[in-house]
Amino acid sequence: MLAELKHTSYHAHYRHSREYSVFLQHSDEKEISAEVIFNHLRLRGITPKRVWDVGCGSGELMVHVVSLLNRSGVDSLSEVTLLDPDKELLTIAREQLGVVTDIPVTSITKRIENTVEHCDYTLGFDLIIASHLLYYVHQVEEVITKLYHALSPSGLLCTIARMSDADSFQIRKLFRVARGEDVEAGLSGERLRELAECMRLNVSFQIVVSHIEIPARDVSVFLQNAHHRALHNNATAWIIKLMGHSDSLIVPEELLCEVGNILERRTEGDTCRLVQRDGFIWIHRECAC
Repeated sequence: MLAELKHTSYHAHYRHSREYSVFLQHSDEKEISAEVIFNHLRLRGITPKRVWDVGCGSGELMVHVVSLLNRSGVDSLSEVTLLDPDKELLTIAREQLGVVTDIPVTSITKRIENTVEHCDYTLGFDLIIASHLLYYVHQVEEVITKLYHALSPSGLLCTIARMSDADSFQIRKLFRVARGEDVEAGLSGERLRELAECMRLNVSFQIVVSHIEIPARDVSVFLQNAHHRALHNNATAWIIKLMGHSDSLIVPEELLCEVGNILERRTEGDTCRLVQRDGFIWIHRECAC
């Protein structure tokens, strides 16, 4: 049953590493995701007072969302709550938010599964964002239920997961196969949507495309020197490491050909454009008024 799916839990430490900052420099994902969330809020007529970013990382997505609200003249926002098990990432997120807003920011240094309502947070959030979070939890349905319960009447929960045909999902799948992991257990946008619908929640769904752009010369160096120390200064290697959740910059020989095929298909002229297709699963709290 979908509700019993278990997923490999990866630590957040990879986001400390250089590959995450390289990813941010080469991708428009966070900006596009923030625009999609902002537009959906406007479509639903929601002017959020309390928002919660669950698994916020270093805070880029929330910074973009708050900036869009500020620029649009929305002044309803009164509280931002951030959750991430990594204390250093939370510090970075708070600092970045402090540049764009002076509203109170609450930090929770825990995994979402370990939080307790009324102790770690209070109920009544108008917007909860769980962007690329649910890959890392074991009991997905329990976490969705917890977040749904934390919404205000007519509140909105935005969960985001890679679609199975996204380049990043396919690259991660290759690494999972090489490590002997259960490929079918990998959560995708399609499966997350199906799970939410099976829970009989008020769900709407949207596919959003963004890109990672890498210089073609970096791709060439990566494909020609997969076992060479020169990769430590190569953007392609760092990004592939992130996508594959690999502990090494070195791509195993049996993977290089398949990863190379994806990269070469996406290379035109001086640029390789990897396609990020994300499923936005919007879960709307039905007002009991």
